[in-house]
Amino acid sequence: MGRRRLVTRMIRRGGPVWLARPSRFAAVERRTARWLLATLVAALLLAAVAAYGTAASYPTEPLHDALFAAMRHGAGFYDAWADMARSDQATRAAIMLPPTLAVATVALPIWTSIALMALSVTAILWVGATALFGLFARDPARWLAVALLAIGGGGAALLWAGAPHAGWAALLVALALLVALALLLRRPGRTVEPAALGCIAAMIDPAALWAVATLMLLALLDSTRREAMGWLIAGLVAAAVLAAHRHALAGLGVVAAPDLPPDLTDTGSAAARLMLAALPGVPSWLAAPLLLLGVFGWAGLSHPLGLRVVALLAIGVLAEGWFGLHPATLAAALVAPGIALVPEALADLVRAAADPRRFTVTRVTKKEVEG
Repeated sequence: MGRRRLVTRMIRRGGPVWLARPSRFAAVERRTARWLLATLVAALLLAAVAAYGTAASYPTEPLHDALFAAMRHGAGFYDAWADMARSDQATRAAIMLPPTLAVATVALPIWTSIALMALSVTAILWVGATALFGLFARDPARWLAVALLAIGGGGAALLWAGAPHAGWAALLVALALLVALALLLRRPGRTVEPAALGCIAAMIDPAALWAVATLMLLALLDSTRREAMGWLIAGLVAAAVLAAHRHALAGLGVVAAPDLPPDLTDTGSAAARLMLAALPGVPSWLAAPLLLLGVFGWAGLSHPLGLRVVALLAIGVLAEGWFGLHPATLAAALVAPGIALVPEALADLVRAAADPRRFTVTRVTKKEVEG
């Protein structure tokens, strides 16, 4: 009975109930709201049908373990890479991955990688709780968002087990966005920390350059030049590391220019990998509509972070394979928390679609009437 009253109140009440502020859909017109609702329902059904019976596999980095083993025995990164490239043409698929992660992993004890991964997931939960709590008006919603964030962090950790570069990039990009949200809610104007995390992510996996460039462009559109400058510097530093890596490989005579995707099949496979990384263990026919709901929830968030997450998810899937980069899973850790934002966005859409007409009330004083 209590749940039914809450749902009824969310639909009928004019102000926000689930979130601290109304969603982005609170001000849409009736016709637009109805079109959006119809599109959402159709997209959810189509996604469930299209994903039914499909299977995806985690992206793998088979060279990482081999390079790691060779470097543990004293070989240099580029010497070991050149030896593998001469015997296996598939080695060229890893051409864009710089030695940043491999060198750091070899320099530290073996157990350090697991400890740093656990620390990163803990940091995401701690910073995420601090940031997401400010978005919600009710404790159940806050704890639901944190629980879903834990699922996203766990998915990124599982991604790291098979693809260390992609896993670290997903964790660091998610942490950068959550830190940016926490700073914007408490101390606006601080952009150093998020940009630094994005820079580290791009130095580990150049695919994160897509995230850095996207966030820089969105900051420019928001007229926050200081934040855009931070992302620009982060991108330039990471691009310099990638350029040095490419120059070193050019000396080995094994560098090939990265090609654009040969066909559109990369988009479908990229979406499947994103579902697998964002919602581990969930059947594909259910993960596909949940992924769309997560995107819908972030799109409805009136805070600028919402559209940034949506932009990263879209860019990651659409740009998969371009220039030899694989950004599909960059924002995977943030898909599940977006589901916690759905109730308010959906309630605002239903309320707008069911509103028969809207009145404009103008208060006129007696003096104005007499005049």
